[in-house]
Amino acid sequence: MKKRLCCLGVFFVLNACSLYQKPEVPAVSTPKAYKYSLVSTSHFKNNWWENFNDAELNQLINLALKNNYDYLIALKNINIAQTYVAQNAAYLYPQVSVNYNASRNKNSLNSSNNYFNNSAVTGVSSVGTAGSNTTALGNTNAFTAQQAFLSTSYELDVWHQVANTVNQAEANVAATEAQSHVIKLILLSNVVNTYFQINAADVNLFNLKQQQSAAFNLVQLYQAQYRTGLIDITTLDNAKNQLEGINADINQLQKQREILVNSLAYLVGAYPENFQYQGHYSLGQQNLAVLVPKNLPSQMLNMRPDIQESYAQVLSFGYGEKINLANFFPSFSLTGNLGYASSSLVNFVAGDNLFWNFGTGISQYLLDFGLRKSMYQAAKLQYQTAVLHYKDTVVHAFTEVDDALVAYQKDQLALHADRNHYQNTHEQLLSAYAQYQGGLADYSTYLNSRLSLLQSSYTLTNQQLATVLDVVQIYQTLGLGLN
Repeated sequence: MKKRLCCLGVFFVLNACSLYQKPEVPAVSTPKAYKYSLVSTSHFKNNWWENFNDAELNQLINLALKNNYDYLIALKNINIAQTYVAQNAAYLYPQVSVNYNASRNKNSLNSSNNYFNNSAVTGVSSVGTAGSNTTALGNTNAFTAQQAFLSTSYELDVWHQVANTVNQAEANVAATEAQSHVIKLILLSNVVNTYFQINAADVNLFNLKQQQSAAFNLVQLYQAQYRTGLIDITTLDNAKNQLEGINADINQLQKQREILVNSLAYLVGAYPENFQYQGHYSLGQQNLAVLVPKNLPSQMLNMRPDIQESYAQVLSFGYGEKINLANFFPSFSLTGNLGYASSSLVNFVAGDNLFWNFGTGISQYLLDFGLRKSMYQAAKLQYQTAVLHYKDTVVHAFTEVDDALVAYQKDQLALHADRNHYQNTHEQLLSAYAQYQGGLADYSTYLNSRLSLLQSSYTLTNQQLATVLDVVQIYQTLGLGLN
């Protein structure tokens, strides 16, 4: 029996000591370098969107950070989370209140539980009815009872429960701040991506209209040749289908551009009806290789706000587990009252009307039908889940960075190939034009060469856009641009 009691005592002591310790956040083993590492000599700004040297883009970013409602809500959530720290910290100190009670009473003659029966405690002296020997205990006349006193109560934080509640609230503040950084990072990326997509759409629309003109001229030429029997109907139909396809692409791209402009208006907190945007940026003017961060050490991943958020959540749920563990231990409280009580306001603040009391209390639940046990088990499982989520976030972060790096590598190769193809097509157009001018080739050969060059330019613009978006994705997956 003594051995069991000793073991039980050791168990409680060890658990009580753990209540004062910071929750454990398991270390996550990570690779020293990314799978698809890049070496760059760039020295880019931390505000990475400024590396594109576009004043209009910078202005849009400033508007978004100032007016975007999702981001403003996230900032307000930080302020809300901070209030919970103050609320919980208040319980570390005694709670003091001032009270005043006034009531009109009439006792029953046969009642032994009337107001004046407690006069020794309250400080109200016995009052007899004039001309009668009736005491206060048997006084059936109406009387006034008044009390004014200070009351204080304080629960001793023996098991660090209140302190852990404050720690949990502070961890929640850190998680909320990290969440606001996640929203900010997504906002920055969305603004930049949408901006470049609109500009690429403008370039491609101009290109398609040139294709439309060349295809229309080709159809006109083929119609004349078909009427004279120089070509068959298949060649003419193919030219017509090509023209209709270009017209369809123009309509589709115009729709996409309008939607993108509306999206950009929303991102900067404006109504589409009041938002005017005229793009001018050329994707081809940037050397994208110098925009990639230098060497990319894996330690940069610590800057990612989603990792910081999941880390803070582990701490929050860890403190929650300790808070629920403390419920198994007895609670200790101190209470006290000091004031005056009398049936009259005349000489209310007098020594005879003074009353006070103070005391201590100990409370320990003996039977709650598994309530506290289930609460503790739930808190423990939430902590374990938060640890798994933290590990998953780190692994997922590495996956996202590697995906962004390999996408950039492959798109850079494709961009190089498209540039070569465009150059070759451009040389073919010059050759076809020279042959046409010299009478060695007909006009249709020149028009087809021109269409090929425009189509090559269209493909090149899309590939330039894809590579720029890859660079933005690298910035986002590394968590850059938050400071």
